[in-house]
Amino acid sequence: MLVGLAIIIWSVRYVHKPYGPLVYLLLFITLFLVGGGIGQVVFFIPAAAIATRIHKPLTWWQNVLPPGVRKGLASAWRWVLMVASLLILTALVIAIFGNIPGVSDMDQVLAITLSMVGASLGFFLLAFLAGFAYDIERSRESLSTKI
Repeated sequence: MLVGLAIIIWSVRYVHKPYGPLVYLLLFITLFLVGGGIGQVVFFIPAAAIATRIHKPLTWWQNVLPPGVRKGLASAWRWVLMVASLLILTALVIAIFGNIPGVSDMDQVLAITLSMVGASLGFFLLAFLAGFAYDIERSRESLSTKI
């Protein structure tokens, strides 16, 4: 639990520092090694990779994302992140309590829980992409207001 707390504190306060992404990755590896579970591995690898892009130019993404798609993603990034967070939190509550109202078959409960985790991973990846689009659009707006 202390390693999990350290990850939370580091992600909020220090991940944007020069060695922040490296320490972030090392904390997640430590969490895995001290019994944090294997399921979180699919979440922390993309998060650590995305953390390396903090304060870096996003020119590759600007060239890859068409302007229309970029604007749509930029406007939706908060909602996509909220949906991803809600899905993973709901899956966590179901995993802890093992209960979904109206569903008594435990195989179904497990399937629903794993589906929610998978959907949350997809939404988190989309939120990363949308966050890049938001940053690109925000920097373009600030450039246009300076001119």
